[in-house]
Amino acid sequence: MNKSRIALIALISAVVIVAGVSVFGIIASEAANSSTTQTAVSEKSMAAAVRNQIEKPLTPAKGEVKNLQKTSDESDRIVLTWDQVPDAVSYNVYLCDKDGDNTYKKVAEVTEPTAELAGLVGSNVYWVKVAACISEGIQTIECPATQLKTATKVASIGELEYEHSGEVLGFSWKTDNKYDGYDIYRGSKDNGYQLSLYETIDGDVTEYNDEEVENGDLYTYQVRPFRQTGNEKFSGESATIDLVSGLSSPSGLVAKSANNRVVVYWQDRSAADGYDIYMAKGKHGEYQLVGNTSDTNYASDKLETGETYYFRVQPFAKFDDKTVLGTWSTCDVTINSTGSSSVSSTGTFIEISIEQQHMWFYENGNLIVDTAVVTGNDDGDCNTPTGSYAIQSREEQTTLVGEDYESYVDYWLGFNGGIGIHDASWRDDFGGDIYQGNGSHGCVNTPFDKVQIIFEHVEVGTPVYVY
Repeated sequence: MNKSRIALIALISAVVIVAGVSVFGIIASEAANSSTTQTAVSEKSMAAAVRNQIEKPLTPAKGEVKNLQKTSDESDRIVLTWDQVPDAVSYNVYLCDKDGDNTYKKVAEVTEPTAELAGLVGSNVYWVKVAACISEGIQTIECPATQLKTATKVASIGELEYEHSGEVLGFSWKTDNKYDGYDIYRGSKDNGYQLSLYETIDGDVTEYNDEEVENGDLYTYQVRPFRQTGNEKFSGESATIDLVSGLSSPSGLVAKSANNRVVVYWQDRSAADGYDIYMAKGKHGEYQLVGNTSDTNYASDKLETGETYYFRVQPFAKFDDKTVLGTWSTCDVTINSTGSSSVSSTGTFIEISIEQQHMWFYENGNLIVDTAVVTGNDDGDCNTPTGSYAIQSREEQTTLVGEDYESYVDYWLGFNGGIGIHDASWRDDFGGDIYQGNGSHGCVNTPFDKVQIIFEHVEVGTPVYVY
């Protein structure tokens, strides 16, 4: 081999060696950084995967039933509809009675996206599942079910009944013990009588009392029962009642019997425009409306001797085109055919009969004073006013002064301004027809010993009934 060829071979070998060294250095350098590079790539991949999972819409389950809903509002059935599922050959419907056995049972298999589930119980909560069935080869596969929480038609509550209509307005209702709660709506003059949700109460409660009321004002209440399942509330039909504060049952109710008639008295209610009078024969008789009055007393027609009659007095108030009733008072009385008086009240009151020129004082239902009197002169100017009153003042040893008289009395019981009950030392006789020509100026002249007893037993506020 000549020298030229040997030199060329040596040169090529050197180049190869140098190149090998360079490549080995590059490989070594990359190997040194491989751990750091792989960690960075891994973190980027994980972040991208999380981002894709958040931003990418979830893939619906295969055969998922969509837009499952109830389209009925009946007490004994539920009608369901949903969107058609592609490739579905049928649908299985499962029902769970949450008020019953609380287990799912297959109740229907249908081929169309609708089902009617009959024979159900009103006001019950039902959970429903609907699953599509899809053919895959020679098999039919049931896909995951879609659930709906619903209820049959919620029954309305029983009729609302008056409980209180004084400083507190109250009412009650009947329940079937299935309700989860009640929405109470209220309308008043403050909001133009527009019903708005006032309070929600528990389903175990069957009465409601409202203390935030003003005397004489009208309030409308609406009670709407509901069933609750999950976040869904299913409401029943509402019941409505009108109440007026201050229209409570009349106090001091007294029924008196004489000569086969009954006279009923009571204390006035400032919020009342009048009173309805109901009567029933016997304890279990049906009450019938027998009259109404703006006064505070009522006289019946002739009734049967020896029979017991029950009377109910219910105040009412008028507001534009509606009449609102208040709570009522009741009493009973047995009919007498004689002129003697029979009372059923257990209260304390004074009764004065102008026709009989007589006065009776009862304390806790017991007759304490029974006396003849002289009432106002029967001339159209001095007649003693009839009606229901109460003792307004009590005075001893005072002088009564009028336009043409001045009279000293030991006992004075005023019940209607300047009209009252007092002794009359200037009289020797009482009762009879003295008042027809020689009566008082309107007061009730009473024997000294009788008015003394009454004075010692009564107080301001004691009812006085004059008829």
